[in-house]
Amino acid sequence: MSVKKLICPLCLAEEVERIKFTTPQGKDLVKSFVDKISNERERKKLLVLQKIQASDTIFIYHCLRCNNFEVWNTELKKSLVKLSLIDIVKPPEKKQGVKAKFKISNEHKEIIGGIAISTGIAIAACYALYYSLYFLSMEGFLDFPFETTLFEETVHSIVFISVAVYIVAVIFFSHGILTLIDKKMRLQEFTMKLHQFMYGQHLYYLEFNSKYEKKTFGASLKRATYGSTLILGIAILILEEFLVIPDLKPFFMTATYATIISLAASMPFIIILLDISPLLTKEVNLYYFDKKDRIVKNVGSWLEDALHFFAIVDIILTFIVLIDSQMTPSWFLFIAGFVMFIFVFFLIFTIMFNKKYHTRLKEKYIEYLKGTYNLPVRKASIFLQHYYCRNCGQEVDVVQQDRCQKCNMLVHKCMICGDVVDTRHIVGKTVVGIDVPDAFGKITDLIDKMESKMGAGPGKEFPSIQCPSCQKLAHLDEFIAWLKLRGTCPVCKAKLNFFDLF
Repeated sequence: MSVKKLICPLCLAEEVERIKFTTPQGKDLVKSFVDKISNERERKKLLVLQKIQASDTIFIYHCLRCNNFEVWNTELKKSLVKLSLIDIVKPPEKKQGVKAKFKISNEHKEIIGGIAISTGIAIAACYALYYSLYFLSMEGFLDFPFETTLFEETVHSIVFISVAVYIVAVIFFSHGILTLIDKKMRLQEFTMKLHQFMYGQHLYYLEFNSKYEKKTFGASLKRATYGSTLILGIAILILEEFLVIPDLKPFFMTATYATIISLAASMPFIIILLDISPLLTKEVNLYYFDKKDRIVKNVGSWLEDALHFFAIVDIILTFIVLIDSQMTPSWFLFIAGFVMFIFVFFLIFTIMFNKKYHTRLKEKYIEYLKGTYNLPVRKASIFLQHYYCRNCGQEVDVVQQDRCQKCNMLVHKCMICGDVVDTRHIVGKTVVGIDVPDAFGKITDLIDKMESKMGAGPGKEFPSIQCPSCQKLAHLDEFIAWLKLRGTCPVCKAKLNFFDLF
């Protein structure tokens, strides 16, 4: 196996192996990638290369750190296949025998265990609710006619029937919501669209390596606590006035029924838009770059953190009000039962999501963003960029300056990200008002060795393109993604499409 230290264009690691395609090592590596590729077009290319007698000038470049995979014809200097980590999914599970079909997997065991724990909590919640209603009726706060003997005889059967119906309903509801998300992936755009509305227009891009999925039972408990806290924050905010104001206490049960019905009706939207969408957006490493402040932040984190903060603050304030209200213990028992019921719902939903849907939905969301908006792939961190004037060689602070202080030569910047664009690599219909420097000058060659770009190595600058309306420059992949998202030039606001550029 021929191994040579090269620089990976994605993660900049020097852990790239170079293998001849026709060698046994090369064939084994290609075979291992074919079954894992989600990009159907690149998969077909590899299958064709496998079947034909490949030339000895075809080599595989494989990064051991980020799994970037490229096939090149070194004689023609042409890329045949190019894959990154976000094009690769886990291989499908092998078919099992008849005996193995009856074996319960670890995922199903954890789901069954989670449902069993949720059932126990639901039984305790149901007893708390029924006994609180019974005590409140005895104290004269409610008009429910409870007979002591009849209640003690029937409460146990009512509790177990109620819990069984509730658990089954939650399982079917959770499966339906997750199936809807799986089929309607565009619903997950909510976080990105809301971020775009709240924070203005920025460059959105994907980081080459998606975040690690937290799918353990402990992570499910934590996520269920977050979801139930969000719902409880909304519910208690509505009901607290009926608990602390004496004149409104007679209407408490009516307000409770109205709140429960409203939350049940809006629950699908709350789960899809405020629970799953921020989480998946955060995990696929969707970032935005603020050109003005030179900051990079995750798009999904802001909404999830804001909602969590709102829910926690609201519950703390509510507890303070409840303590000062001098309510009887029966009311606190009722609230405890309501809280446990909500927690059971989110625990079952979260366990089903983590064990059966999490990975697939994340991978489908990455493919959806790539296919719909052609989002560029970049490094999440901002590297220190050194730029030297191609006319005189003077170093220029490209963040603060637009021209060289020594020779006054204009520094061409991307109108989207603000980084320097290489005017020797402009594509498109026409190039207007741009002086293309000599690509083989001594100063240019020296500068190429010293410059660095975010997500690329020296001499591998991204191609640029010129807006046909205002002649401003931008990186090609960023400009195409911008048009896909907004349909206009970021500077002159002219309406453009792909065919206007080429």
